[in-house]
Order: sequence, then C-alpha cells, then structure tokens
Amino acid sequence: MQTIRRSITGSVTAVALGLAVLLGGCAVTKKDCEQANWEQLGRTDGLNGLGAPGSSAGDLLANCPSAGVAPDRGAYERGRLSGLGQWCTRDWGTLGFDDGRRGGTARDMNGAATACAQVNRPVDANAYLAGHYQGLAQYCGALDWSSHGYSTAAAGKPLDPGAVHAACRAQGLTALQRMAYEDGAGRYCRTLDWRALGRRQ
Repeated sequence: MQTIRRSITGSVTAVALGLAVLLGGCAVTKKDCEQANWEQLGRTDGLNGLGAPGSSAGDLLANCPSAGVAPDRGAYERGRLSGLGQWCTRDWGTLGFDDGRRGGTARDMNGAATACAQVNRPVDANAYLAGHYQGLAQYCGALDWSSHGYSTAAAGKPLDPGAVHAACRAQGLTALQRMAYEDGAGRYCRTLDWRALGRRQ
C-alpha cells in the first residue's frame, strides 16, 4: 500500500511540476527543483516513448542549476529507461492500428527505433505501418463523405475529395467514397434556385 501511495504521490508531483513549467514558461523556481521527483519525471517521458527529455523535464534539467539546485540526472535517466523499456514492449501493429483509426499520421518509426535501441528492444516498423494502414482504412471508411461533399459545395470551394483528409488521400480513396462525396455536392446543387441565380447575372 505504501508503494502504491508513493507511486501516486510521485505521479501527481510530476504532473503538477510539468503543468507549472508549461504554465509558467521557463520560470523554474528553486522550490520546483527541490520538489521534483526526477525518477517519476523520467518514467513519464519514457512511457511516452521519448528518447530524450520531454519539454517539462527538459526545462527543469536546464533551469534548475541556475536556481541553485542540481538535478538528479541519474534518477531521471533511471526512470526514463524504465518507462521506455515498458513502452518498447508494446504490440506495434495494435499501436499502428490505433493511430490510424484516430486519423493520425504514421509515427516516425526511425525515432522509435532509436529510442528503443537504448533499452535493447526491437521495433517492428512493418507491423506498425500495416496496422496503421488498416486503422486508417477504418477511419476513412467511417467518414461521412456525402456531408463533406455537401459542405464543400455549399462553401463554394473546388470539389476535391482528397482535401477532406490528407491521410485518406495518401491512402487512396475508394470509388464509393468519391461517389458519396460527389453525391453530397450534387445534393447541395439541387437545393439551389437556378432561375433566381440566373436573374442575378
């Protein structure tokens, strides 16, 4: 129980310090540095797959010496490598699928490989990219292409289904997605009073 309480307290301290640094810019105080849980800050960065200090920890590491406090770089690095070791054991195909399903672009797998090499863990870039492709196909398939076509036509913009989402365009739109987009644009055009528009000319 005491270990759990200590872990929760460390997590809350790390998050609070991170917020303080983000909200206060580079105004790191001596108190911030003295209260820093260096190992927890490192673990948080590692669990986010960072091969180097993140912005919160980086600000503290850079600014604490000028506040008169020496950062515990050893504890930070110990925590980061521990978190990174956990992050690097993930199922890369699932991570890729999840990223794609949210419509996100593919991660930099070279950066992931460099970070995971620090803890001697391999990265399966092929599994990640295959998963990302499948997740992105699901994301692009779930978009309401007809509504996008309608709103594009209503805004008077050039019709380009590929402009809806760059990642979907890169993957290649299906014929059905293109047809739905064009149908939506056609629906908008059918709502127009063409006679009235002609009289305005």
